[in-house]
Amino acid sequence: MLQTRKNRYFGKCLAVVLRLMLAGAIFATVAFGHAKLLRSTPANGEKLAQPPSAIELTFSEQLQATEINAVVVTDAKGRRVDKKSVVLAEDGKKMVAELEEIGAGILTVEWKALSADDHLMKGKFTFSVTESKPPETNATPNATPQNIEPQISETAPPTVETQSAPIEKSGTNPLQSVVRWLAYLSIMTLFGGFAFLLFVLKPSLKNATNLSGEEKSQAIERAEKRFLGLSCLSLFLIVFSALAALVLQTSTLLETSIAQAFAPSNLWKVLTQTAYGAPWFLQIAATLSIFASCIFIGKRKNAASLNSADGKKTLLWAGLIFSALLLGTLSFTGHARAAQKDYAFAVVSDWLHLIAAGIWVGGVFQLALTLPKSIIGFPALSRLSVLARVIPRFSGLAISATILLALTGIYNSWIHLVGVRDLITTPYGITLLVKIILFLLMLPLGGFNRFFIRPRVEKLAAATDSGEHSKTIKDFYFVMILEAAFAVAILLLAAMLAFLPHSQEHHAAAGKSPNYIAINIRND
Repeated sequence: MLQTRKNRYFGKCLAVVLRLMLAGAIFATVAFGHAKLLRSTPANGEKLAQPPSAIELTFSEQLQATEINAVVVTDAKGRRVDKKSVVLAEDGKKMVAELEEIGAGILTVEWKALSADDHLMKGKFTFSVTESKPPETNATPNATPQNIEPQISETAPPTVETQSAPIEKSGTNPLQSVVRWLAYLSIMTLFGGFAFLLFVLKPSLKNATNLSGEEKSQAIERAEKRFLGLSCLSLFLIVFSALAALVLQTSTLLETSIAQAFAPSNLWKVLTQTAYGAPWFLQIAATLSIFASCIFIGKRKNAASLNSADGKKTLLWAGLIFSALLLGTLSFTGHARAAQKDYAFAVVSDWLHLIAAGIWVGGVFQLALTLPKSIIGFPALSRLSVLARVIPRFSGLAISATILLALTGIYNSWIHLVGVRDLITTPYGITLLVKIILFLLMLPLGGFNRFFIRPRVEKLAAATDSGEHSKTIKDFYFVMILEAAFAVAILLLAAMLAFLPHSQEHHAAAGKSPNYIAINIRND
């Protein structure tokens, strides 16, 4: 009967998690995109008496200096009339394309731009010219594109606001959120595993009073074997997600099919001509370093000496540092990097947020997957003795991680939200709100283990064996599995946030910026 009630409770909690995830996913698909077009010169639909000498596009974010940025201007006959190059001005937020001689008629402007956070935007608008006149320009001859600011003719028409809306599309592929979710799961499992072995499980086993030296050695050996198994799976998923993310990014930026994106020349172009390359190479290097550490750990037969001078503890520390570096690569491929120019601690705060999540979430995964395997077969009293030391050690780490999560989360929200109201009025805010709700729901589960399970464990560990021992152990693992389910859902929402326009960009897209002239539509 008790087990039935537990299953029903687990089912209800899982249903809540799935509903909140679904709500976040629905709002997350409302709008994808980042560097918003704020204004153009000429403006969309503007009628000019004289032809302009250049097209100017001003964006909400800094753009990357790359050949992927492009502006194509065609006349009514389909003839291309731009000079086939663009330059960046105004600290990278303005893109300028000079024009050839153009005649009277309707002209079409198609553009694409790569924002600082590696997201592609593209758009299209039109304007018309009533008279023909050669454009005047004082641009420096043979100037290198992306590196200079051209001199626009003073006769060029001023920026004019317009109510008509050109097309602006996001180049983001929704599959990128799924791939990033896999990266979050695998890296956090890896980072949490190293931290769990170093700071929780091994010291707890060492100090367990009801275990013999042989049992401690067996427990450490089993824990290490399970940890290495999870690490190999995590490393495989990291490599897979890195390659999949690169292919999707290449397909998006170069506007090719997935099959064409596999071409080495296309992949190399994205890696070398955009800011996406450096974090990607760092991620692969860190992954290989962790793989090497795991190999050396596995080759050492004396598992009981992980804390001794045989080098295994050093290898665990090396794995922890390299996995922390892996988390840092995620901070350099998202909103934080784009915000770094205006907010000096944006990347550091985002990285610390991931570190804290790795300690807590990764630790929960290890409690649910590694701990049971390490003490399997031991008497209930011996297992309780281990739990009596594991719970307070992990709780101390989890509390510190929770405080860091809250502080960095508040700072990150302050960067990306215009106001509290955005939590219920923007796709980014709503998805973030669902993530916060799930986070808050995880807190009572952690509190239950600390304030209810822990006292029971400590009391029973000092008593003779009874039926309560096994029941308490099962209750602990049940809560851990439930907490892990919440963590998986939170990481999925975090992956969605990485590809959603943050609140300030949403306001621009909604026309709340006084200079905004474009609307955002989904790229199906």
